[in-house]
Amino acid sequence: MIKIPATPQGVPAIRQALEDGINVNITLLFAQSAYEQVAEAYLAALEARAAKGQDISHIASVASFFVSRIDSLVTARLTQCSRPKPTRQRNRCSNRSSAKSLSPTLAAPTPSIRNFSVAPAGRLSRQRAARRNVCSGPAPAPKNPKYRDVLYVEELIGADTVDTIPPATFDAFRDHGKLRPSLTENVEGANRTMNDLAAAGISMKELPTS
Repeated sequence: MIKIPATPQGVPAIRQALEDGINVNITLLFAQSAYEQVAEAYLAALEARAAKGQDISHIASVASFFVSRIDSLVTARLTQCSRPKPTRQRNRCSNRSSAKSLSPTLAAPTPSIRNFSVAPAGRLSRQRAARRNVCSGPAPAPKNPKYRDVLYVEELIGADTVDTIPPATFDAFRDHGKLRPSLTENVEGANRTMNDLAAAGISMKELPTS
């Protein structure tokens, strides 16, 4: 696979590469809206190849979410919002009490990825031998000492997913990790976390991603 970022300029390139038969690792994914665009590009490329009578059985794509970076950004914003409001300084937090109840750690670091549909099953089923667009997430050890050192492995286990795991984290998971289909667990709780963030004035769409 080659890597192409999920930027506005990258999405057309992703579609063209896949249509040309080049497998793509789609990187720098931070938002659901960006994933929806690349999922659409993936399906459109499959449909275009199928319409031309070209083989699609070997076409594959991975959508790589930078989950730990999103989590660090959200946790930093929560910590900032839970502090006393500084004088003469504009604060972006619309509900400081809500932010305080969520900080200093975000209980579920992957609430949004749980809700992603890997690819619309109906459109895939119309393409013979089509593969799903797989979700991926890097799994470094969390920087926050209040998190388990295998958090980004334990909370990203599910069908049609892969996880990039450093050797030290892999060893830690072998030692004390808990294997379970975590991406399909407690979806209601993940949705509540997202609603709580919105109530605190923290928008996932407005977080900086670089």
